[in-house]
Amino acid sequence: MSFNKVLGLSYFMLLTVAGLSIGPVVLNLLEPVPYTDVTPHKMKWYEGDKLELQYSFNKNGDCELTRFSPIGVDALPKYLDYTDNDGLDVDFDRDAGTQSLDIVVDTQGFDIVELRTVHQCGDTKVDRVFARVIRP
Repeated sequence: MSFNKVLGLSYFMLLTVAGLSIGPVVLNLLEPVPYTDVTPHKMKWYEGDKLELQYSFNKNGDCELTRFSPIGVDALPKYLDYTDNDGLDVDFDRDAGTQSLDIVVDTQGFDIVELRTVHQCGDTKVDRVFARVIRP
């Protein structure tokens, strides 16, 4: 095999590996974003397995919330119960713009809690972790 063919094959292999490793990052960047600017304002653990959380965020009006779930994270994740301090219904879809979240989660002894969301943004379903809280 000539040097030019070896060099060409090497470049082809390099570009193939680079494309495969960069592909998921590019797809993630192209995915619709249902919310931005998530800012924590209060994270307080109470005795009796309660966690109070307050956040502000900016909601994208092109996406509709289909599920909001606090999850206890361990070897097997578990859905956790929560109370909305604003009296909003479960999976309430907020309007576009600046919004807030004020909830108390029953952690059931989990030291890691994630707030996960599922949004429908046009034809695309977007699963995201809104926030992750670790007991100090």
